Amino acid sequence: LNKGGGVIITPTIQSSGCRQSPIDIKAKSVHGENNIVVKTNFGDIKDGKIVLNKNSLKVEYDAGSLSFEEYNLTSEWKSLQFHFHAPAEHKIDGKIYDFELHIVFKGVTHESELAVVGMLFEAGDEDTKDNEFITDLCLDDLSKPASEKDKINASFSHLTAALPSPDNFHYQGSLTTPGYNESVQWFLYTQPIVVSKKQAETMTNFWGGDKYSQCDKGNARVCQPQGSRIVHKIKHNADPAAATM
Repeated sequence: LNKGGGVIITPTIQSSGCRQSPIDIKAKSVHGENNIVVKTNFGDIKDGKIVLNKNSLKVEYDAGSLSFEEYNLTSEWKSLQFHFHAPAEHKIDGKIYDFELHIVFKGVTHESELAVVGMLFEAGDEDTKDNEFITDLCLDDLSKPASEKDKINASFSHLTAALPSPDNFHYQGSLTTPGYNESVQWFLYTQPIVVSKKQAETMTNFWGGDKYSQCDKGNARVCQPQGSRIVHKIKHNADPAAATM
């Protein structure tokens, strides 16, 4: 659906930091890494609430946990929420995807740290079926900014099962919304989840079409310089079972 176009906003508040997100990841410059292990437990969403605002589509979500082991030192995170950006914020070799999911985790071991798991999405062909996770979010019930839908029930297993690969790009970055906190460990899946054209259009229409005229036009931050940061390619073990932290 998104063939390199799309509406992207440039935030009015810019950070002068050197670890900003998102970035355009160049696959040929990515480093392999065998000393990093990341594991995520995605608990189901039960009686959740999804809220559409002028520039966000967010679900409060505390049923997920993440553990990150680097050189035998392990730290733990607990999920806070997940939200969407359309078009996607991260690029891979310059390609813009239709939309992007960010699952935000707050540090348990180190409370000042954050982690974000990112998933990219793109529209398939005419025969591509709806993804059940996106369907269960009841997006068609959201008619205008500040509208919300209670009683959302969805299983992350419908997303994890659709991931083509467990590989992640891992790098040190920031939040992509004000104030662009730079204490973020990023875990971005290397390949997109393919959804139906209808679902891709529904998501992009929130911030790119006329149907939701009160929404901002685009809620994706422009890519920031990678600078000297190294991007690693790692394996991500995602378990769509209930989190136990």
